[in-house]
Amino acid sequence: CPLCADTGATLVLVSGSPEMSQRNNQREQSHRPFLMAVVHQGNGSDSRRRRKRGLECDGKVRVCCKRQFYVNFKDIGWNDWIIAPSGYHANYCEGDCPSHVASIAGSTLSFHSTVISHYRMRGYSPFQNLRSCCVPTRLRAMSMLYYNEEQKIIKKDIQNMIVEDCGCS
Repeated sequence: CPLCADTGATLVLVSGSPEMSQRNNQREQSHRPFLMAVVHQGNGSDSRRRRKRGLECDGKVRVCCKRQFYVNFKDIGWNDWIIAPSGYHANYCEGDCPSHVASIAGSTLSFHSTVISHYRMRGYSPFQNLRSCCVPTRLRAMSMLYYNEEQKIIKKDIQNMIVEDCGCS
């Protein structure tokens, strides 16, 4: 897989022995081969920190990732009421959420998204025409200094201003 080497993952196709396959043909297909991903985690603190973050967009990756984006309040005409900061790294999410990624618990916004994705992959209505999309899964607050309606200076921590991680919904 193209991203496996970058993430330290190994894909293993697990199937039974020929005798087991013969027995499986005689009963229901409840014991089918499955694909197992073995992810090797590093030992250092740097790898631990990297593991907690979502995938960063780097031009090579087309799957759901976080794209760096700087918001300059002057560009959107907000510099007349926002005192500080003059801008910030808001970031945003972009990329594909193929069904094989969107159905993996941990790569999605919620377990609910994983369940719906499994229904969608099996063609159940009304989910068959829905597509998973790349959305923020973790956001961070940012402190701002600004003028309110009465022209008083306010210092406030504004929730959900900075995209930290992205995933499939």
